[in-house]
Amino acid sequence: MATSLRIEALGRYVPDRVVTAAEMDQLLGVSSGWVEKRTGVSQRHWVADETPVFMAAAAARDALKRSGLEACDIDLIIYAAASPQQFIPDTASLVQRELGLGNSGTKAFSIHSTCLGFLTALDVAATYIEAGKHQRILITGAEIASVGLDMNSPESAALFGDMGTAAVVSAARGTGSVLGSLVFETYGDGADLCRISGGGPHWLQDPPERGHEDSVFRMDGPAVFRLAIKYFPSLLDRALQIAGVEQSDIDILVPHQASLHGLRAIPRKWGFPDDRVMVNIGRFGNCISCSLPSALFDALEQGRIKRGDTVMLAGSGAGVSLAAAVLTW
Repeated sequence: MATSLRIEALGRYVPDRVVTAAEMDQLLGVSSGWVEKRTGVSQRHWVADETPVFMAAAAARDALKRSGLEACDIDLIIYAAASPQQFIPDTASLVQRELGLGNSGTKAFSIHSTCLGFLTALDVAATYIEAGKHQRILITGAEIASVGLDMNSPESAALFGDMGTAAVVSAARGTGSVLGSLVFETYGDGADLCRISGGGPHWLQDPPERGHEDSVFRMDGPAVFRLAIKYFPSLLDRALQIAGVEQSDIDILVPHQASLHGLRAIPRKWGFPDDRVMVNIGRFGNCISCSLPSALFDALEQGRIKRGDTVMLAGSGAGVSLAAAVLTW
């Protein structure tokens, strides 16, 4: 069912530290030029001393400023990222406090669906808005991937960057902005393809030494790609069908920036032209849940999206999960 929902504005925080492909070549011990040639990522940003809360709040302030709203106007905060500040309390409460709302009572909670955090939060926001429970929702998150990279696996380690992003979402109130569909599927048979095995209660009972293999990110990229390309075309078709639009009606496809290979191969398999796909992985790398809203941010900044356009958002995440949404912007 379509929901009258409007993304009022987006915000972004990017750490100052730039790590070039040439620097990554040295860190990974690969030949000169290997990283950029293999991944298409010419640079990425890594944190210096920033925390997830700091970056998420900075991005939130940016989004609020662009929307013309104040933090006190928000009635729900969703922290949608894979990088928590700590186990307890929930990171959303820490972001709420950082925004000066610590005594406000504003509802705040987190969602964790790895790279699909933004789309999952958008789905939850639409449900609340449709039910009349909330009118102005802040979706924010931050990812610090740089601390968990396995430098012995150059194929995955070369991809990732750090970032914070945010979006202000509201009830559309007759503006014509609509979330026409959001399709989400999980294939748990692929759960081991992207993982950080440590961090649970059993792991904490016997804490490993720093640098333990359970503390770093492991990914079987080719296997994830095979699974994604198997299911994505039909999922994208269903998202169109539910929204009641044709593929030719899509003005721009904004995907999660997982890998340059996937950003090209999956739209082509679906029959979608390259010139209507938003790609910014070369500047930022894969920033997990922040990649899709960051690409959407750049599409808006570049004038590639205007009000009334039909926009498709799509992505994959660990689980393995796939999702796509169709919006009338």
